[in-house]
Amino acid sequence: TLASIHHRLGQYGPALEIIQKAIAIQEQNPNNAHPSTATSYDILADIRIGQQDYEKALEAAQRAVVLKEQNFKPGHPSFTANSVHYVFHIYHSTRI
Repeated sequence: TLASIHHRLGQYGPALEIIQKAIAIQEQNPNNAHPSTATSYDILADIRIGQQDYEKALEAAQRAVVLKEQNFKPGHPSFTANSVHYVFHIYHSTRI
């Protein structure tokens, strides 16, 4: 996504603005538990980790996990991949 590209370039401001707009649009959808919303929260968590804002990264990663739990059975590759990794990474990095 465009937000991910900005993030990889170290341009956290534009990345954050884009992904927050995307999430705001997705959350207005009656089916805001759609898997793409979870993916957006994964991207938000990744950006926040890059900014070393671990509390907000954890909030985003936990929201992604909740959305994925609503869409996938435990063990499904889409469930276990990014979100759980982000939560682990944040806890490991900060010992929150």
